[in-house]
Amino acid sequence: MNLVPRPPPSASELIRAGAVVPARPWPRYRLAPEAWADLADRLATDPLRLITLWADETTVHALFLDADGDPLVASVPIELRRYLALSPARPAVSPCERMIRDLWGVEAIGALDLRPWLDHGNWGLTAPLSPRPGPAVWPPEAPEFTAMPEDERTGAFQLGLGPVQSFATGPVHLRLTLDGERIARLEVRLGYAHRGIVRLLRSRTPAEAVSLVARIDAETTVAHQSAFARAVEAAGGWRITARAEALRVVMAELERCAVHLHHLAQVARLVGLDRAGTSAGWMRQTVLAGSAAAFGHRMMMGAIVPGGLADAPAETGLAALPAVLDRLEAALPGLAQAFRSGANRLSGRAGIRASVAANCVLGGPSGRASGHPLDVHVLPPLHLEAAPVARLQAGDAEARCRIRLDEIARSLMLARRLLLADPAGPVHRDPLPDQDLFEPASEGFGVAESAHGPVWYWIRIESGRISALHIHDPGLALWLALEQAAPGLELDGLRLLCRSLGLSVSGADL
Repeated sequence: MNLVPRPPPSASELIRAGAVVPARPWPRYRLAPEAWADLADRLATDPLRLITLWADETTVHALFLDADGDPLVASVPIELRRYLALSPARPAVSPCERMIRDLWGVEAIGALDLRPWLDHGNWGLTAPLSPRPGPAVWPPEAPEFTAMPEDERTGAFQLGLGPVQSFATGPVHLRLTLDGERIARLEVRLGYAHRGIVRLLRSRTPAEAVSLVARIDAETTVAHQSAFARAVEAAGGWRITARAEALRVVMAELERCAVHLHHLAQVARLVGLDRAGTSAGWMRQTVLAGSAAAFGHRMMMGAIVPGGLADAPAETGLAALPAVLDRLEAALPGLAQAFRSGANRLSGRAGIRASVAANCVLGGPSGRASGHPLDVHVLPPLHLEAAPVARLQAGDAEARCRIRLDEIARSLMLARRLLLADPAGPVHRDPLPDQDLFEPASEGFGVAESAHGPVWYWIRIESGRISALHIHDPGLALWLALEQAAPGLELDGLRLLCRSLGLSVSGADL
């Protein structure tokens, strides 16, 4: 009798074999250190996508997306301030491991890189989020960059750009290794814009945290507010009104349009497409003016709170939004034609390979332009049946612009559909969340699609206050993709790559 050996369990099966920890809308799975080690081994050959890694006082957590795009969360206890690294199998998670070491003093055993990420030696203490922070190291160590022995042999030299002035908006240091006029290697050093957001939010009530969450990143303020509010609402196990959820999505789509138009204008002006840059700039101002008229703020900061919206929208401004959408839809074909006329200035330049997009788990237009579609509109609580997501394979600057144009059209369509079906009813829950609405310790996840990709929140609330929190902004993945896509480019190509990616420092540094 021939016995067919059972195949080894997949990474997803290893995770789901763990002990279930209640969380909404997706449970966490607690793994023993041995099971975590098996998971780390399995990830070497399993395609399971790892989105982010974080820690709290006792545990390290990892957020994955399974083959169906559903979130899957694994946790492992911290033992002797250590845990087994996942970066050997998923190099893109290395910055998360370095951040955990900086913030919590917990080391990833076998990690690809043990250098500090956020701590540049200027903090007043070490491991500031740990139960017992340590004293600052003196004298502070200078930032380290990777030195390659072959650089000296080949005559390559290093050029530093930033952190005060660089090709990107915001403080960041780009260390380029140049072989002649071409980039042989690029290393990004972030952390200059770190504000300690997680530490500032801990111990606050959800209502107290709203104003700070809204100011994490101006380009993705609606996405951050929405994801945070959904995480709080999931932790409390309650739903908001249909009208509040619909208006949240309208606001998110308006924000995505404004951000896409901003970056299209930046790219157009860089390559000399002045007509396209002017048109995109006018369209962006039209979006911002319509947002202000309906929701009280051009960027819609502070408009979303746990429980719904902070205030009811201005009915006259809301009634005028369809006309705003009409003007944008009428102008969009001309903008697309202006970019088509200058396609030769973008085609084949500043490319990101599909393998890089997959390794970095790129979302948003940068991922979709490189054959890596990722859209969270279909996840709870939205379950939106949106138009099919555009997907290209070229991965160059032209493809990213085409995806942005397609997403603007898609966002306008979705916003119009929701405005036409505007359900009646209040826009906030009464009362807003307080201690009585939460169990002794409640966990929730929230996600929202920003113009750069999904924004994720995990939150634990105890006695009505935030006791633990994690924020994942898609900006970090864009910086990792920049490092891998830059080799082979000249400086002009690097500038185009930075502009077309729409890099964000504040979202990545938190």
